[in-house]
Amino acid sequence: NIKPYIRDLNRARRENAALQQTSQLRFIPIDDGNVIGFVKESVDQTNTVVAAIALSRDVHEFWFPLGDVEIGAAGDRRHVAAVENLITGERYPIEWGGIRLRIDPVRDPALLFRCLA
Repeated sequence: NIKPYIRDLNRARRENAALQQTSQLRFIPIDDGNVIGFVKESVDQTNTVVAAIALSRDVHEFWFPLGDVEIGAAGDRRHVAAVENLITGERYPIEWGGIRLRIDPVRDPALLFRCLA
């Protein structure tokens, strides 16, 4: 049953302005050709979300580079210091300009994170 998964995705969308519009999308190069990564920012720059989506049914371990991603309002932009998983609430620090991630598409085909300064 996918109802709990859809409920969690809809909650994440409602709580994050970056996921409520289609502009401000930038793709992030991932070192695995079967994973797509992107960053979305709200129009007012108060909310930034990054996502990684598996394009195959295999388990993927990959580096998600965030060293070039800056968040915050114009004039006060900062590099991402940590990310928070929008489904589980777990927080991870950004080290060496990114984060090592693992996607198991059988369990969850996408990872969604809010960026924290």
